[in-house]
Parts: sequence; C-alpha cells; structure tokens
Amino acid sequence: MSKTESAKPDTSVSFRTSIGGQALIEGILMRGPTRQAIVCRTQDGMVEKVEELHWVREKHPILGWPFIRGVIVFLDSMVKGMKALTYSADLLPEDEQEEPTSGSKSISARRRPRTSSSVRPWCSASRCRSCCSS
Repeated sequence: MSKTESAKPDTSVSFRTSIGGQALIEGILMRGPTRQAIVCRTQDGMVEKVEELHWVREKHPILGWPFIRGVIVFLDSMVKGMKALTYSADLLPEDEQEEPTSGSKSISARRRPRTSSSVRPWCSASRCRSCCSS
C-alpha cells in the first residue's frame, strides 16, 4: 500500500446492524428484528433455542406511537431478557450452583435481628398498624 492510499474503510457502502445481545449464565442471548436465539453451554454440549419475536404493537397500533413505543419496547426487552436468564439458570445443574461464600455467611450470622422497639422507640407496637405491621 502506498502512502497516498489510506487504510480507511469504504464509506460509500453503509451497513447498519440491528442485532443486540445479553449475557446469560453460561450462555448468550442474541436478538434481531424478527427472532431471538439463546445458546447455553451444558455438560452435554450446547443447547440452543430459537424463537420468533411477536411484538405487542402488532395487536395494538397505539403502542407504535414514539414515546409509548419506547416504554413498551423497554419493558418487553426486560421481560424477555429475564425469561432467557431464567431459562439459562434452569439448565445449570444443581451441583454447579454456588453456595454462599464464608464471608457472606459470617456477615449474616453476625447481624442481630431488629426489634420494633430498637428501630422505632417512639412507637408502641401494640397499637401501631402503619409502621409495625411487618
């Protein structure tokens, strides 16, 4: 390559991707405009699940309005992401799931339980229903 030629990419061709992803437990979720795929590693090998995306705004056109659409797509992404995370957690064998570390066990053992009188000395627990109901 001569000094007059540059290593810049060709800007005449524009490519825009609409694929995103999310990390899962021992796997990944990739989401495109029409489908989402979940790939998880298990002891037996790889498990993959591909499903079509069904948008809520297809049923209700008002949900396609700009601000409302953003809120709905955000909530839809959160719900589908949590379902994928739960799916990948279910594939994890019970013996590989981690127990709490010794540090977190010792912290929870040292915490003393709170009583209503030590937390709220102004409250008489026998008559109070608003702050001492728990």
